[in-house]
This record gives sequence, C-alpha cells and structure tokens, in this order.
Amino acid sequence: MIFGMFRIIYYASNSLKKDKEKILKNLNDYRKIKKSIEKLSVMFPNISNIKKLQPKSKHKFRLRVWDYRIIFWVDYWNKIIIIYRIWLRKDIYE
Repeated sequence: MIFGMFRIIYYASNSLKKDKEKILKNLNDYRKIKKSIEKLSVMFPNISNIKKLQPKSKHKFRLRVWDYRIIFWVDYWNKIIIIYRIWLRKDIYE
C-alpha cells in the first residue's frame, strides 16, 4: 500500500462540469464533498467509505459522501487521483 499525499485532478469532461455546477447550488453539500476530497488526497487508501469498482479494474474506485458518490481513478506510480464524476447516488450509476 502506498501512503502519503496524492494530487487531485478533475477529469475535463462535460458531465463532471455539469455535476460541479449542480453541487454548487447547495453550499452545504459542496463543503462536505470538498472536505472529503481533501481527506482523500491525504489519507488514501485508508478511508472506510471507499470501494473498488469492478474486479477487472484495479485502479477505479468510488468514495461515498452522504448521498453523493465520487467516482475516481488512481495512478499509484505518479500519486495522482483523477476524479471523473460527482453526483447523487441514485443518478450516478445510470
């Protein structure tokens, strides 16, 4: 396991941009998500609410933040976490 600080990068996609715009409407949720992402960069992989997605993908995870899910990919070699989606649990898996 790799410990230490990971750098956070947001994947440049229209879907993530729309996700961020919707989340910004509710500042309380935005603060919770931002705090969780900061915690993720420092404490990965030692966070209890992280789960691997699909057994065939070794580097794809999801982080649970209240009713939200953050889908991200980890580059262990370069210590980078790339965030793909941030959205409500009921909508993200469609």
